[in-house]
Amino acid sequence: MTEHERRVLKLFVGGRRTDEIAAELGISRDEAIELTISVLAKIQRDRMPPDPTPPPLAAAAALAIPYQRAEDVPRHVGRALPRKGSHRSPTR
Repeated sequence: MTEHERRVLKLFVGGRRTDEIAAELGISRDEAIELTISVLAKIQRDRMPPDPTPPPLAAAAALAIPYQRAEDVPRHVGRALPRKGSHRSPTR
C-alpha cells in the first residue's frame, strides 16, 4: 500500500467522508473515491483465504460438458409437442 493510500485509509477509518478526505489531502473527490475503493479492495484481498488447489485433471474432465451432436438432440426440439391426451403425432 502506498503512503498516499495509507493516509486515505487513516482518514477513512477515522470516520471522514470522501469529500472531507479530498479536501484534507488536496485531491479531487473522484480521486478520493478511487483511492478509498483501491484501499478497501487491497484490504479485502489480504483477508481472503488462498485459492484451494485445483481439482485433478481426471475430475476436471469428468465435470466438463460433453460435445453434443445434432443426432443427439430429440426430434421435437423447435416444434410444439402434442398435448396430453391428443392422439395426433407431431407434424414433421
